[in-house]
Amino acid sequence: MAPRPYDITLPAQVRALASGIRQEIIDAAESLGPCSVAELGEALGRRPDTLYYHVRLLLRVGLLVDAGRRDAGRRTEALLRTPGRPMRLIAHPGQAGALAEINRAMMRLASRDYQRAASSPRTSRIGPAHGLYAGRTAGRLTSAQLKRVARLMEELQREFAQEASPKGRLHAITLVLVPLAERDSARRTTGHRP
Repeated sequence: MAPRPYDITLPAQVRALASGIRQEIIDAAESLGPCSVAELGEALGRRPDTLYYHVRLLLRVGLLVDAGRRDAGRRTEALLRTPGRPMRLIAHPGQAGALAEINRAMMRLASRDYQRAASSPRTSRIGPAHGLYAGRTAGRLTSAQLKRVARLMEELQREFAQEASPKGRLHAITLVLVPLAERDSARRTTGHRP
């Protein structure tokens, strides 16, 4: 069965994502499927007891949901999962402050992850075919081109939301699409007028 997307729209959900660790927990839960807090901790390289506060908050706002229980030796452990895959942030202009915080946390995570991977002995080469790549470009897009870019970004998110392969290596992608403000001098030299 194909994963069903989940739109993050509630103000409390948007505010909860202003934390980088909560974004990491969501990423790991999305990739692992039903998992315990101990498994989340292992995937993130963190002690499980450092995650409980954030997991409870994510459960409270509906960004994680109960996925049942399973035997774990002499005890039973709770399982968690995301309410859908991929999880898509659908925010409103009135949430600009929270969106800026979410973006800052995303960029910090992306920078940290890139730096760790680039300095890892497991990384032998850098480039898109090798799983470690960064790039930035700017260009003028027509309405049709912008729609195509949005579709491609959604396609990338769907690819990451596919069922995890035990042979696959965990990767992250951070996508940012933003209209740029133009300076008056740039408009004069290109002939563009508002």
